[in-house]
Amino acid sequence: METRSRKRIALFYPLFAGGGAEAVAIWAAHALQDDYEVTIATIAHIDIQHLNRMYATSVDPDRVAVMTQFSERWAGLFRYIHGNSKIGENFVTHLFVRWFKTIAKQFDVCISGYNAVDFGCPGIQYIHWHNVLFTPGYYWVSDFSEGRAYQNISVANSRYTADKFEERCGNPVDVLYPPVPGEEGIEVVPWNDRPEFSFICSGRITKPKTPHRVIELLDIVRQRGYNVKLHLTGGGSGVYASGYVRKVQNLAKRHSDWVTLHTDLPYAKYIELLRHCRYGFHMKPEPFGISIAEMVQMGLIPFVRDWGGQLEIVGTDHPELLIGNEHEFPEQIIAVLDDAQKQRSILQSLDDRRALFVPDRFIGGMKQVVEKHFALT
Repeated sequence: METRSRKRIALFYPLFAGGGAEAVAIWAAHALQDDYEVTIATIAHIDIQHLNRMYATSVDPDRVAVMTQFSERWAGLFRYIHGNSKIGENFVTHLFVRWFKTIAKQFDVCISGYNAVDFGCPGIQYIHWHNVLFTPGYYWVSDFSEGRAYQNISVANSRYTADKFEERCGNPVDVLYPPVPGEEGIEVVPWNDRPEFSFICSGRITKPKTPHRVIELLDIVRQRGYNVKLHLTGGGSGVYASGYVRKVQNLAKRHSDWVTLHTDLPYAKYIELLRHCRYGFHMKPEPFGISIAEMVQMGLIPFVRDWGGQLEIVGTDHPELLIGNEHEFPEQIIAVLDDAQKQRSILQSLDDRRALFVPDRFIGGMKQVVEKHFALT
């Protein structure tokens, strides 16, 4: 009888719909596929090669299996339920947890790429935010226990997130920054060769990220006499096709002389945009903020909120990059646009932080977490 030589890993991720958490999940598969038999468990079919193009991974579809809760016949219905209300999202996600528990024992370890989860057995969880699945009104659907979730080995996307989760669970949480492919193999455009007032705002087009405010604030800068241009990127699945998306689309169309909206860009084209911009702009305080790290990796100066995990990306040496009072912020931007020496100082400070987010660091860290689990079991 042939014996299995490699341990089996189930990678838990309910719905691939775009965003930083999804990027981390597919990079986890990339990191572990050489040493383990990896199966991605998800609600519905995924196209691994499409995800590779989106996130610059090299996951081999012949080595990484995909196990789905629903056939394509039913997948559209559950995507619709998930995407059209918070109640539907919570119900479908906990229904997925319930299903996942029925397959978990087939594997040597379960890893959540989607926050803290009760697998029904100890595993590993990557925390993007501290309370995503902690929705007590739905625990009856999945027989969910926060106590069992606390028994997992936990790693977080930032110290900010780790501290929040430690307050809940009482256990130490390590930090493993998400991977940002950045400039490897890519010729970075020198700063002076990029359009002078070129900005990019990237991430999902959702109300919490308020890309409409980016347009409004940069419009004030334009009224001060600066010919700002903005590339707005975003997208995902129909989950985000809401009234807010239409609002942003209409606003971009109204300012089409200086705002360009890009949706569902492959990673290579997204990087091409980044390398031709000087500045980034991100309004939402983030648990981490992978799009901000991508800006840093590609040599941009990002403007971000003055609290949250994104401060671990940009540091705190340059308060002029940090958004406090929105009404005062256009003047902060102008102060940077007008000062070439300040720009050089900021770029040097950011350059020193790039090594924190390189993919090899994430790959090595993910392997160590898995080895730690097996050493304890």
